[in-house]
Amino acid sequence: NNKQLDDGKELKQIIDIEKKHPEFIIARKLMTVSGIGPKQALDLVKKDKIKSINDLKKKVNDGDSKIELTHHQEIGLKYYDELNCVMNRKEIKYTVDKIKELLEKNIKTKINITIAGSYRMNREYSNDIDLIITFPSIKTRNSSNTKNMKIKMNKVIQLLFDNNIIIDEINSGVNIYTAIVNLDFPNNNKNKNKNKKCNITK
Repeated sequence: NNKQLDDGKELKQIIDIEKKHPEFIIARKLMTVSGIGPKQALDLVKKDKIKSINDLKKKVNDGDSKIELTHHQEIGLKYYDELNCVMNRKEIKYTVDKIKELLEKNIKTKINITIAGSYRMNREYSNDIDLIITFPSIKTRNSSNTKNMKIKMNKVIQLLFDNNIIIDEINSGVNIYTAIVNLDFPNNNKNKNKNKKCNITK
């Protein structure tokens, strides 16, 4: 789409600028904040004179009215250090087992939870958790079942919030729900790995 083409052009522009002006490497760094793409990274450097991730954090925390971030970007900045650290398979499995136990105990109808993404591809480390949640009782996507699915998923999300598993919402889409989850992993003293992004496909 047009946005992808624009981002592609902006990315090429960033690379070209880096060759001539090394200080623009910060634009690349800003793109490691979840939700910030090439175009906005360039705007933050050129227009808002952002010099580092910490500089961006400070200006946002100080309420600089010139800095305009979306909710997704604000969450990405808030949990920046944690979201840019990987977690191992053991941490992911522990978190998902905890989610399964909670939901199976509180959701009356049968629920299936599948770990997808890099975990499913047997990679040792992942940046986030990808889950697919389905209900065997809902086999087709007609208007009645779609409404029923929405009710069940709202209950799932609320349960995860109430039990401090979901601690921040990033985006609630029609098919994908994205949030920050608390790993709460026993004996895990690495604070950088406590909160991670979780994508739930409905």
